[in-house]
Amino acid sequence: YANPYVRYNTPYREVGACNEIIASIPEGTTNSEMIQKMAQARAMRGFSYMKLAPNYQFGYVKAADMPCIPLLKTGTDFTHNPRATVKQVYEYILEDLNYAVENLAGYTRPNKGYIDQKVAYGLRARINLLMENWAAAAADAEKAMAGYTPLSIDEVKTLGFCDINTHNWMWGILVSKEKQVKTGSDAASPAAWLSPITANGYSTAAGCLPCVSKLLYDKIPATDARKNWWLN
Repeated sequence: YANPYVRYNTPYREVGACNEIIASIPEGTTNSEMIQKMAQARAMRGFSYMKLAPNYQFGYVKAADMPCIPLLKTGTDFTHNPRATVKQVYEYILEDLNYAVENLAGYTRPNKGYIDQKVAYGLRARINLLMENWAAAAADAEKAMAGYTPLSIDEVKTLGFCDINTHNWMWGILVSKEKQVKTGSDAASPAAWLSPITANGYSTAAGCLPCVSKLLYDKIPATDARKNWWLN
């Protein structure tokens, strides 16, 4: 079925792309640009495994030695590749993110579509949360948020969370208007499939918009800024 297929297949496709990038970089290179590309690829690979692992086994502390997901390491025979344990998967993710944090120091990205050190800190905070390393997660989160400020109450009074240039947004896909238009036989550009704020999106075409029941809507106090997130 499409839903579980996408949830399993997409992260592994990302891992495959990252592995290709990593393999294309000469081992032991001292070229700073190559090292930064390696760091971004490894951060993305760690993120992709992080999206997979919690779906296929219980948590790190509870199930460290239980089978989780296969790791697509260089030189592995992918047709005979048993599931790694939860501990092996999470430690592999942490190894990638440690590399990214260390080697993205001083890197300035061209836009928020790229991974910089703060994003790497944010991703490492997530894996530390999953591993229940609470103090490490808090420390990484503080470093990730340096220079960013949350939205104020006044700022969240209007429907939003759709502008990557907002001061609280750290990392995301840059979706231009050109990427939202219908192309060929596609229902819409893949970049706009899940976007409820464009008439060219798949979700709007199919009518699968974010909704809230009238019962819940009526229970939200008028003084709660989040009531404005829903169109009456």
